[in-house]
Amino acid sequence: MPWVKGKSGNPNGPPPKRNALARLIRTQTMNGQELVEWSLRVLRDESLPIAARQAEKEWLSDRGWGKAVETIVLEDDRESAGLPAPTPEALEAIAGAPDGNLQ
Repeated sequence: MPWVKGKSGNPNGPPPKRNALARLIRTQTMNGQELVEWSLRVLRDESLPIAARQAEKEWLSDRGWGKAVETIVLEDDRESAGLPAPTPEALEAIAGAPDGNLQ
């Protein structure tokens, strides 16, 4: 079956094995509470290497607030290279192309 734009290739979600494993982990760790408690013990134990404590801080932060968004700044360097800027028509054509590229 060909891929259809805008339609999920997996409308029923992940395969049952993944769901079963996630359920098992949640069940065995009191819905993740034991994982968090263990990470907090590592984080607060000053006798452990700083790298271990830092890893736990990142793990807890990523799950509590989500991973930090990375921003990438792209600069248009065509002018300094002596190249012309794209015309509005060219930009519209690129934006309207299915994969962002013109053939």
